[in-house]
Amino acid sequence: MPKHKGQARTKQQPAQENKYDWQKVKQHLETLPGDKTRVLYLDELRTEYEQEADGWGLMEWGISFSKLCDLEIKKLERRIRLERSGSKTISNEKRAKGGTQYQNLLALYYLLHYLRADDNATNKAKFASFLTGFSANTFRQQWSNIHWKKDKDGVAWEDDMKIVRSFFRELGLPEVVKLIDNDLHF
Repeated sequence: MPKHKGQARTKQQPAQENKYDWQKVKQHLETLPGDKTRVLYLDELRTEYEQEADGWGLMEWGISFSKLCDLEIKKLERRIRLERSGSKTISNEKRAKGGTQYQNLLALYYLLHYLRADDNATNKAKFASFLTGFSANTFRQQWSNIHWKKDKDGVAWEDDMKIVRSFFRELGLPEVVKLIDNDLHF
């Protein structure tokens, strides 16, 4: 029987301190910088243990030191994955509300047209992408033929135009509403 809880039983206990004492290993893990370093340390220690083990390496509660390392490594790897996915959460966040990509394009097109912004489609597309999160490349391609949807489906195009128009009307921008009305032929 081991003398201390968490200490591995081996056939011969070396005169030096047992480096496989689980409580001491857990304490040492807390001193290491970062979960990746902890995983590497545990993996190395587990490998050494398995190479040296002679079959008696059960901890007091019946779990091998190797199994305890495996469990700790899995926990740390889950934490690493969570940290990694957490950093992506912001950039991949779905929009809760808002218009379609085409409605956003129309709204920005009319707003920038009203403000007499520079006529450079690439700059406008970058700006639109910055505001909406949609692809600048897609905006740039569609900017040159803003009413491309009218050619495909006049009903959907008109619905989108009316939705955008209603926002400008609610914002109290009659000049922008007039620009849209001209394109709608009202």
